[in-house]
Amino acid sequence: MVQRMLPRPAIGLTAVVALSMAVIGCGSADGGSDGLRGAMEVAAGAPAAASAAGCDLDRSALAAAIEVFVALNGEPPTSEQDLVDAQMIVEPTENYDVDGDGEIVAQPGSPCA
Repeated sequence: MVQRMLPRPAIGLTAVVALSMAVIGCGSADGGSDGLRGAMEVAAGAPAAASAAGCDLDRSALAAAIEVFVALNGEPPTSEQDLVDAQMIVEPTENYDVDGDGEIVAQPGSPCA
């Protein structure tokens, strides 16, 4: 059986049209815009939720790398570079640092502070 696949641009256009129809359909039955306003509020909060999830993921990965480093070396790393050198992480994170005691601290100005 041969399946017909849509080209990638058609898939993206289909998603945009479907999302637009869903947002337009969010209006209340009396023609008000409460549903649309609610959808806009959810969309506006999405970056903060994504940032928080990214912070949690970065912190968890760093904590796991520190745990393995301690198990193998008997002492905590003194910096993220120690973890990079030991190939526990690929590169230092943008949101956290490891202090001299092996503790995870948020970098100044980070959304994870």
